[in-house]
Amino acid sequence: MSSTSVSSSSSTTPAEASASSSAVQSPSPAEGFEYPEPQGDINIEEALQRKPLRWTFQGQVEANRSRPVAAVHEDARKRDLEQAKQDLLEMQGSLYNNMKSLDK
Repeated sequence: MSSTSVSSSSSTTPAEASASSSAVQSPSPAEGFEYPEPQGDINIEEALQRKPLRWTFQGQVEANRSRPVAAVHEDARKRDLEQAKQDLLEMQGSLYNNMKSLDK
């Protein structure tokens, strides 16, 4: 009884080969950046307890919560919706008239 095994490390698909070769050719911007060495010991607990900065996702969520909501005037909203309705009806009418002229 004979069994054949194929090593997955030696066989790569063309997509994997092109992906790995393109990664070698053009590194991501983060890989090309020279990061400074930390100036002292890093306190993980203190870093996790810090309030998130503005440019983090959590910081942006908190900033959005504190931002005042824009007041929407109900009459302006109704006027805009009525104008959109009229525009759609006019467009529908022009399409209908164009179809009638094509049938002639």
